[in-house]
Amino acid sequence: MLKTRLMPRVLALLAAGGLALTLAALPAGADWQGLSQKQATPSNPAWEEYAFDLPYADDSGRLTFEDLAQSGQPFVLVWWLTDCPLCNLELPYVEQLKKQSDENGLGVRVISICVDDDKDTCLDYMQDKGMTFEVLFDQHARRTDDTYSVSDLGTPLTYVFNGKGEFVDYLTGFRSEYAKAVYKLLGITPPQASRKGS
Repeated sequence: MLKTRLMPRVLALLAAGGLALTLAALPAGADWQGLSQKQATPSNPAWEEYAFDLPYADDSGRLTFEDLAQSGQPFVLVWWLTDCPLCNLELPYVEQLKKQSDENGLGVRVISICVDDDKDTCLDYMQDKGMTFEVLFDQHARRTDDTYSVSDLGTPLTYVFNGKGEFVDYLTGFRSEYAKAVYKLLGITPPQASRKGS
């Protein structure tokens, strides 16, 4: 009786997500709805190429590439150093991108990756400059350099990904029209600049 009742759900899971389950391996009281929802957004094998698992600089947790890729939001990853002159020029424009995206509902998530010697230096810099975007920490880019060629491309370095977690392009060096460059790569119409006095 139990097997008969569970069979349609098992078959649906197998068809939707390619999940290899046998009736013998099914736990009692399994959360079928949760399993079904998880299978609705299966992992993309291409995501493994960009995989990382990094801590937040403020030790509030960790973030993985797969977390970002499964969110359905386009996102940028920005590598930077506190003593990098070009980073110091560009980070205010990265902050501008975050604020514009939030205020206009554009959905672009901004993740920065500080590659300094220690987390405290990153956090002090962010607080001093009033930056509000998310900050991950990867000392000397040890965990991301092989994948993202940080040492070869230099900082500041931005990788742009669409809402499916697919790589679009990367940006190097300082750009005063940073936000416009990101919007263009993502096919997003930039928000209109507010007019002075209006």
